[in-house]
Parts: sequence; structure tokens; C-alpha cells
Amino acid sequence: MGRVYHYSSLPSAIVQFLCLSRIIISSDASNSGLNQANIFAMLLLISTLALTRYVGGWSVVTLPHIICTFFLIMLMVTNSQSVLLYGVAALFWIIHLAMICFYYHYELPKPTGRFKAGFMNITYNNVSISVFYPTEDINKPLAKLFHANHYLENVYTIATCLLGRVPRFLLAIANHYSTNLPIHAYEGARLTSLDDPSFENTDKKLIPIIFSHGLGAHCNAYSTICNTLASHGYIVFSVDHSDDIVGVVTDRTLQVAKKYLVKRVSQCRTIIDGLEKGNLLSEQFNGPVLLALDKLTIMGHSYGGATSAATAIQDSRIKNCVLLDPYLEPLDKKEELEKKLSSNLLILESDTWDAKRPHLEIRLRNKLLAKSQAQNGKVTLYSVVGRSDHTSFADNALFTGQLLKASKLIKYYGEIEEMMSLITSSIQKYMKIIVEGQRENNDVNLRMERYLEAVKGIPNLSFETI
Repeated sequence: MGRVYHYSSLPSAIVQFLCLSRIIISSDASNSGLNQANIFAMLLLISTLALTRYVGGWSVVTLPHIICTFFLIMLMVTNSQSVLLYGVAALFWIIHLAMICFYYHYELPKPTGRFKAGFMNITYNNVSISVFYPTEDINKPLAKLFHANHYLENVYTIATCLLGRVPRFLLAIANHYSTNLPIHAYEGARLTSLDDPSFENTDKKLIPIIFSHGLGAHCNAYSTICNTLASHGYIVFSVDHSDDIVGVVTDRTLQVAKKYLVKRVSQCRTIIDGLEKGNLLSEQFNGPVLLALDKLTIMGHSYGGATSAATAIQDSRIKNCVLLDPYLEPLDKKEELEKKLSSNLLILESDTWDAKRPHLEIRLRNKLLAKSQAQNGKVTLYSVVGRSDHTSFADNALFTGQLLKASKLIKYYGEIEEMMSLITSSIQKYMKIIVEGQRENNDVNLRMERYLEAVKGIPNLSFETI
């Protein structure tokens, strides 16, 4: 990964500076109105603005760019001697230049496994799913982070619910570049043959993982985790829950949260049914895909963590459950959180969310679920990941992190690269040692010891004894 600055706007800033200098130096009547020089300058300003859209994409940096351009054109057309107009144009030029120099986002990290990641978006029984899988076919285009238009619509809906009426065009400009961000997965690529010697598993079956996103996110919003798992030989089914965001965000009652949780769990179980029947992937891959359903894993973040936990509680077909900073408030303490699972359990909790939202009882509920698994013959692991935020698990922390930091939704933005690597590594090791390790050793304690030894050197990751 690395920092990405919006240097495509630099030519525009230079043109704006030249136009502003010319206006200040030559502020006589002969230079007013639509004379040839002013028309050329205005066309140049508009052209460089359009150029940034096609070169790097519009972003938050574009907002002061547009405002500065607008006031420069006003000054040229009217030949105004207003110090206020000069000052506003100069101020937004300075802001524009400062954002070019200091505003950045991080690249989405490449998968770390021995395979590349393939991608396809499918619909099964009215459930939209992004499928990430191992491939070596790199002759396909990279999939886009925003695979469907409604992903960006979710962003607008949440902003409207939280901030009131927000001009749609402002969000469209600010998020334009993110709609073109590629993820490191090849769309429509061939699935790697299970006879490939690179597959280390002897039963030649793919371990399926169902991934449930957080509220307001979408099925590609965790591409870093999904791509990494696919590159290590797993097949990930990331569900697009298409939540009624307005209903959940505006009416923040447990009844509403529980209502939509029922729908989410139903969607996950629909996918499990399809995997069992074998018809979910056969058409897309022109034949049956062998899956290790005895190691079926469900994974989710935030509200998706609640979805994963609820599905594991209700469905014994789930053999492994991974909760990433889960929001477990919709689950009843006695009836659900104290219930013993038929699956292994890994909980990774962020460092800051419990303190920020004490009324949600994040840590209390996570520990209750973990401790309730004592003596159930399964692996249970619980960790508070040091120097991590609730948003550290999702891709948007990488490409909108500075905005999240400004809104105080992320505290450790400077360490987001390291944290994303830590999280994906700990999950991948869990899949390798705990899930795949069942083939070689059914001893729960031995596999736990091996996992704890493997992650011992990872900073900010320590596990509590349950």
C-alpha cells in the first residue's frame, strides 16, 4: 500500500494562480467582459477542471477547485474591483493547493496469497452476492469497488439521515474518484482448478466463507479481507444485504435492529441452502464446484457481526464464526449470547468503539458470548486489537480515512495500513490453523496453541483467556 495524492489537480491550481495574478495586475476596463483573453482564460479554467475528472477523478479536493474557478470567472466577466471577491478567490485557491499537497488516501492492498483473486457478482434467490475466489487468470479487467450504483446511494442516504438535507451533487463530486477505484480481483476470471498443486488441502475442496457487511456498506466494501482470503485458496460469498438504511438509522430502536437482523440471517441461510444444493455456482463456473461444507465459515463486521453471530446461533451448519468488532445489542443476552455454538468462534474487537459507544455494551456482550462457549469442545478466541478503530476493518478507512478522522470516526488513521495488514493476517492464520487444521488435528487445545504461537509476533494483538 501507499499514499495517493490528488496531483491531477495541480495543473488546475497553476492555471488558477496565473488567472488570479493576471486579474489583479491588469484590473482595468479593457480587460473586462468577454474579450478574447478572458474567454481563453475561462475555457482554460473549465478545461483543466474537466481534465481532473478524467485523469484522477473528482474528490473532496475538487470542491475548493470549483469554488475558486467560479469566482475567477465572475471577476473576469464583471471586472469587479471588490476586495471581497479577490479575497474569496485567493482563499479557495490556497485551500485547493493545500489539499493537493496534504489530502491523500491509501491504495487498496494487494492480496498476499499464492493465487490471484477472481470476482463475479451473482444473484441467487433475489440475494445479490459478490463472489471472491482463487484464480490465476489475469487476462480479465479488475473489478470496481463500487460495483453497482446503489452503493453510492447508500452513502447519500446515510449522510442525509445523519446530517439533514445534503446537496446530492456535493457528495457525487466528493465520492466520484472512489466509484472508479479498482479492487485487486479479476472480474469473470476462471476459477483455479482444484487439482492445481498449489492447493495444499488434500481433499480438493474449497472452504466456503459467507461475509456479512456492516450497516450502510455493500458487498465489495471489505474487498481487502475478501481478496486476501481468496488468494489463499478460499471462496468468499459477500452478501449485499440492501438494508433499509433510513429505517434503521432514523428509528434507532432495538425492535428495528432486530427486525432487519431477521432478514439478514434469512439471506445468509438462503446462501447456505444454495451451497448445499450445489446450484449456486454451477452455472457461473460451468460445472459443480466442490466445497468443504463441513468447514463452512461465516464472518461479519459491526451489524454484519450481529448477523454472523445470529446465523451461527440459529444454524448448526455453521462450523466457524468470525466476528469483527460486532454490534451485538440486537441479540438477547440470555436467549442468544449465552447459548453454546456448534462452531468455533473468533472475536476481534476494536480498541476504541466500546469507549465511544458505552450504551451499546460492546465489550460486555463480546465477552459474554465468548465466555458462554466454555467447555463446548470448540475453539474460542477473543482479542481487543490495540490501536484500532471500528472503521479499521473496512476498505473505506483507506480511501476516506481523512474525512473519517475529521468527523472523529477514526482515531488511528496514521496506522491504518499496519492495522489492515494485522487484521487480514490474523484472520488468514485463523482460517489456516484453526479451520483447515481440523484435517490434521482435532485437538482443540493444540490448534489454539498453534494459532496463538503464530500470531504472537503480531503487534497490538493479544488474546484473553476464556
